[in-house]
Amino acid sequence: MIKAVANKKLDLSDDEHQYVLDLQNLFGKEVFNGLFISDDNGVIQSVTPSLERSTPMAVVFFTLNIMMNQRLRDIDSFSKKLNDISLRIDDIEGVLNEQV
Repeated sequence: MIKAVANKKLDLSDDEHQYVLDLQNLFGKEVFNGLFISDDNGVIQSVTPSLERSTPMAVVFFTLNIMMNQRLRDIDSFSKKLNDISLRIDDIEGVLNEQV
């Protein structure tokens, strides 16, 4: 699901969203401000902690974890599509073999 975090779109699982809220409750709402850049789909493109103010390591590591999880979810989705294509090809080959 896409949620707004630090006035940016962020694609999060339910558990990740809850942890973001927990971190914001602990460190303040503005803890994620300026920490990451995301695209229109809510996918983190880069994590860039501020040079002027300190950012809690828990927040930085969790943001990096979100970025990694987003890419793993994308790879999993791609893998499922490839598997579906493979099954469809097997069905087509089965029909073709029956016709021969």
